[in-house]
Parts: sequence; C-alpha cells; structure tokens
Amino acid sequence: MSIPVMLAFDAPSILALKGVGFSRGKLSRKIPVGFDNDFFQSINFGGVYHDGPTRDETIQDHRMAEVVVPDQLPLRPHLRKVICRTALERRTLLHRLGRQATDLSSLIVVEQIQQSCFLHKSLYVTSVGFQEGKLRLDLHAPKDPPRSGQYQTEITHKVDGDIVQEWHGGFPATWTTALLPLRDRPHGIWTIRLEETLAYEAPIPAETSVIR
Repeated sequence: MSIPVMLAFDAPSILALKGVGFSRGKLSRKIPVGFDNDFFQSINFGGVYHDGPTRDETIQDHRMAEVVVPDQLPLRPHLRKVICRTALERRTLLHRLGRQATDLSSLIVVEQIQQSCFLHKSLYVTSVGFQEGKLRLDLHAPKDPPRSGQYQTEITHKVDGDIVQEWHGGFPATWTTALLPLRDRPHGIWTIRLEETLAYEAPIPAETSVIR
C-alpha cells in the first residue's frame, strides 16, 4: 500500500441503522452475525480494542470484529473524518479528488499523534521542496529496507498535461534525504513513485524551499 487512508465513522449512528449486524470476529471465518442488544453485549470489547503485540489468536480474531451494513453505507451523515498519515499525503488525496475535494476538504485531516492510526513501518515521503536548484526528498525509512540496497524512484513533472521533466533511477537505502537533479518550476503537477508505488502527487508550492 503506497498511501494509506483511514475513514472514521460515527459508531452510534451506524449501529442504530435498520438491518445492521455485528460480529465477534472476522466474517471470512464464517462466524455468526448478531442483530440484537444481547449479542452486541456479548462481544469481547477488551479484545476488540486490545492495543499491543500479542500471539494470542483469539485476541487477533476479536480485533477483527466487524459491523455489517446491508447493501451500501452512505458517507453522509455517518462519515466523521478522513485521516491521512502525513500532510503531503493529505495534499495528494485532495489533488486526486479533484472537484470533489471542495466538499470533503474540511473532513480530511492528518493523524495528530504519530502511530495513533498508522504503524509508520513503511517507506514514505516526509517533506518535498527545492534546495540548491534540485528537488529535495526527505524520507521515513522503512522497517524492512529493500534487498537491492536502493530505493527505485520515478518522478514526473507535468505542466498542462505535458511532461516537462522526469527522473528515473535509484539512491542508497541508507539515505533519509535525497537531492535529485530536477529544476524548480512553480507550476504543474509532480508525481513521485518510490519502489513503484505512489508516494506523492500534487503541485509543489514555489513560495517555500522545503515543505513540512
């Protein structure tokens, strides 16, 4: 997964919907689904909200308890927040939403405390900007670096849909900052892929040297 996004819903409004059920664990294991208060009260919520390492398969199953909504769940009025891992990933999401971003931008937020929603074990961009006439990338190092010892990187800069500059290559996995030979230009869309997965896609504002 290149850019994780978490949808946070209002539990009471969803649980009160007609026909909504709930399980004590992962539905794919063909466990029963309940629809009344007695079944709901029987759920092991200590296991559902267990937060920490464990090898207990029962706890792992409780963590996967599900709310079962028939058909489709409308986002309104149940969606409370769309949570992004970083400010750059929020900018990417807003860009990719296009015109729909206007209606949703107030709901789209960044995780306030690191690791409160995401594990932060993977490779991602923490800041992007320009320094010494080059594109600067600051990176969060992954828990498991690539076996090749390098990050494969693809960067494309488009203006009005046309590619004006691009860069393909790699740099050592020991780096947490990379300066790449790409010119500072104020307009257009920058697309950054790390290890063949999307890491950033949006304009890079020209008024700041490094975006945090």
